Amino acid sequence: MASIGRKGFVDVSNAIYAASKGAIISLTKTAAQELGKYKINVNAICPGITHTNILSGIIKKRSLEQGKTEAEIMSII
Repeated sequence: MASIGRKGFVDVSNAIYAASKGAIISLTKTAAQELGKYKINVNAICPGITHTNILSGIIKKRSLEQGKTEAEIMSII
């Protein structure tokens, strides 16, 4: 299980989380290259953001700080 957090979104992930998810993507790509010749598929799932109370708080905070609507903040996450 990978994540879009590999991109290191501000307030949504941290360096350790982003690095570990980036490592999963690299491992998946390498395993796919090595195992493809045996007709073995290797995939990673990269789910997006999960709407939680924590995320709602972050969005509200950013909205107030940046003078933008919550929808505008969500569009850049």
